[in-house]
Amino acid sequence: MRRSAVIFIVFLTVIMASGALAYEFNGPIEARNEFPFFLAVFSPSADSAKPQTLFTTSLTHSSVFFIKSGKEIALWYDMEVTDLRFRLKRVIFNTVELDVELPFYLFSSGFMDGPLGSYHDAFGFNDYGRGRRPTNSFLYEVRKNGKSVVNGEDGRFKQGDLRLAIKNAFVDNPDLTLSFKADMELPTGDARSGAGNCNIDTALSSLLDATLGERVKVYLNAGVVFPGDLSGHDTIYLKDYLYGNGVVEALYSEELSVLAGVMIQDWPFNDEGDKAFKRSPIVLNLGGRYLANKGVFELSLSEDLNTTGAPDFSVGLAYKRRF
Repeated sequence: MRRSAVIFIVFLTVIMASGALAYEFNGPIEARNEFPFFLAVFSPSADSAKPQTLFTTSLTHSSVFFIKSGKEIALWYDMEVTDLRFRLKRVIFNTVELDVELPFYLFSSGFMDGPLGSYHDAFGFNDYGRGRRPTNSFLYEVRKNGKSVVNGEDGRFKQGDLRLAIKNAFVDNPDLTLSFKADMELPTGDARSGAGNCNIDTALSSLLDATLGERVKVYLNAGVVFPGDLSGHDTIYLKDYLYGNGVVEALYSEELSVLAGVMIQDWPFNDEGDKAFKRSPIVLNLGGRYLANKGVFELSLSEDLNTTGAPDFSVGLAYKRRF
């Protein structure tokens, strides 16, 4: 994480020293918190305030190790998550955007334990107990009062919950855009295997895009999620939670840009039996983007900054096409 941050700072310094560019910004990194519990009950992603007509397909692979037990809730994850998404945005009435997104998940034992173990050893980082479990083993279980609520299946491809959204820009000019957004997730995923929560989730958010000169743009989101309860083999009752996203996009050339973002959110339940549930999940996202005609190719890396409620490491690829 430290090395990635240094590389980004150097890259940004080079950009700020370069000349003016005639280039259009392309929004925040196509990334979210890929922690399995949040994927099941609504995991918000950073979004641009500006309405767009856009098709996006993204593929993210994450390594998750988190074995914690509270007074009531236990989250046991030793797994990898592959997240394939298809998303379509459509502008109507100039300032209104309709948005639909369908995810598919593959939960698996994976292949990243060895490389991550070498990475932790090389830099002296804590592996949080990963080394005490067999390499590339699989564990996905959520419990409530000792009773299983979710049992994930190794190597099974699952459809997630369908998300619908509407966004309205009430301020939209070249340097500043302000919008309100409403999201709804329909229960199309299987809660017992961790691909959904068998209930409707909703969210409200405010979004701001601000251009800082000709080379830098900032995207800020703040919102509240109203998750439905997690109804698998038993039911975990969830509470509303807040989240925030901040992303900076900086231009390197007419075709290339670099991005950095941070996302913070609350836990959607109250359980103070383990100190990990008292800390807010924080995810760092770093990415690069290449523009080719109307298409945009994107590479992103994500890392857990607060050692709770987020994957240890994620890598993502995305392709965006404007219409």
